[in-house]
Amino acid sequence: MADVKKIATRDSYGNMIAALGAEHDDILVLDADLAGATKTSTFLKAFPERHFNCGIAEAGMIVAAAGASTMGLVPFASTSSAGQITVIPGMERINAKSSQH
Repeated sequence: MADVKKIATRDSYGNMIAALGAEHDDILVLDADLAGATKTSTFLKAFPERHFNCGIAEAGMIVAAAGASTMGLVPFASTSSAGQITVIPGMERINAKSSQH
């Protein structure tokens, strides 16, 4: 265990999203004006056409993610405001991901 490199969860998240984006063209990322804090900036640099800054409108971001998922896309909605996201009834039946750091 001494050889284990410690890395912040948000750095791991940013790296993972970018790696998934390289393998899957249907993945897109939405964030709430927090690409630096959530490290989705890594994805943004690699795939700017699939990264959407929704501003400080977390509920709208979740609605946008839900809509994208109905079009066959796999959205990752990322924010650091865990208390500001309201789960939309029925969202568990659509293919949208949410990350809160």
